[in-house]
Amino acid sequence: MKSRNQEIERLLSQKLYKEAFLNIMQDFNRPLYALVYRMMSNHNDTDDIMQNALIKIWQNIPKFKGQSSIYTWCYTITKNEALAWIKKKKPTLNLDDVVIREISQPGLDGEQIWEWLTQAVENLPDKQRNVFELKYFMDKTYIEIAEITNTSVGGLKASYHHAVVKIKNEVQKKLIE
Repeated sequence: MKSRNQEIERLLSQKLYKEAFLNIMQDFNRPLYALVYRMMSNHNDTDDIMQNALIKIWQNIPKFKGQSSIYTWCYTITKNEALAWIKKKKPTLNLDDVVIREISQPGLDGEQIWEWLTQAVENLPDKQRNVFELKYFMDKTYIEIAEITNTSVGGLKASYHHAVVKIKNEVQKKLIE
């Protein structure tokens, strides 16, 4: 990813915006789509959000200042578009099936567990939810998350830990009830 970032940034420094944008679409479309799909769990909404994000990237590409990597810049734009969509439409955030299998017990309905997990993540404070999504869903390192969120690695580790504890406690409460 680093060499692709450097190539795109080289094109931007030469004001070859169209070429840079084509490289962004080729290199970053799949991970950015995955980010949005994990948040939405709906291909139609994901397609709409990606279209909006790519338009915004294209419109703002001449303004890229290089204060972060080009991937981080695109990621941030895409994530913000998805968050704006969520605020507008308020869909639920879904967790993947692996988590459900980890906590499932005989006699429990998978949909019920799914609902508990979704609610537990939705109940997290925004910062914890964002860190959790980036670390858990996107498998980002703390260093990458720090770059994206402008937060210290130590602060991110604490936020992630608190998020995991809150999710675990909330789901365990439901299992006991």
